[in-house]
Amino acid sequence: QIKEWKGHIPSVKMKKIHWRRIESKKALTDDSFWQTIEPVDFDRTSFQQLFEARVASKRRTSGAKKSRSRARHASKSSKVSLLDSQREVNVGILLSKFKMSPEMVREAVETLDLGFLTQDVLAGLIKVLPTEEELKVLKAFKGPPSMLTDTSRFQMIVGTIHDVKTRLQHVLFMCQVPESFSSLRVSLRLVNRALRAIRSSSALKQLLHLVLSIGNHMNFGTRKGNASGFDIQLLLTLSAIKATDRKSSLLDYIVGVMEGSGKEEEEVKQQRQEQQKQQPTGGGGGGGRGFLLGGENKNHHREEKDAATARGGTGKAE
Repeated sequence: QIKEWKGHIPSVKMKKIHWRRIESKKALTDDSFWQTIEPVDFDRTSFQQLFEARVASKRRTSGAKKSRSRARHASKSSKVSLLDSQREVNVGILLSKFKMSPEMVREAVETLDLGFLTQDVLAGLIKVLPTEEELKVLKAFKGPPSMLTDTSRFQMIVGTIHDVKTRLQHVLFMCQVPESFSSLRVSLRLVNRALRAIRSSSALKQLLHLVLSIGNHMNFGTRKGNASGFDIQLLLTLSAIKATDRKSSLLDYIVGVMEGSGKEEEEVKQQRQEQQKQQPTGGGGGGGRGFLLGGENKNHHREEKDAATARGGTGKAE
């Protein structure tokens, strides 16, 4: 199966698939999944029309390019922010959910108040903790904390807790252990079921064969061509490979081929079922019935013979 792909030479220059090949030594071993893939053919003429590599025409841009300037507007309030504007917004949104002052949050962290430190709160606190660069800026500030915005003051107060990030991560892990074990059991069952489904899926084997065949066709004559297998991460990027009309993608084409292949198989099954229904059943049924009747007649003759023998033996005795 693998060697036949060498002979498919594209008649035009094709777009390329940037995949990570699996070496033949690994792909062609007896226990490799690539040894079980099932062939699915595709129309190479129409495919080449869709995914031919064409030189894009240069478009002239009218007017000057729009410059994106991020001018910072001075705050109307007298509060001082030591954070980046976007960071100031993100931290402020998370802090609004706590509904506690920075001093109360620090006390809850230092005393490990699990009534307040729920999983959601812990995860949120870890996100808003000051980074190393932010800590340097906060420590360099010489003014009173009251001059700072709520977010900057929060980070300054929480940042004074020794090894605060590690402490919060340990508490979060402790809270997540029971739930993690339970979800892990469920996940393992799902993984086992998924693996069994993958190994036995005929549609998946056909899909991988089709992608491999298309990829070898597109990469013909390059170092990435004539592959025996590929990293399945490629499947996530098929929609990014656009056709020449820019309206459809390689994923759309593959789905169409697979749907057409499935319809053909269904039509073949229906034709076989109709042929079986149209076959005459009288001879077969009569033969079966005759066999039964023949068996019944043989038993009946055997019973009469036994009865006659018994009568003859009785007459001699008399």
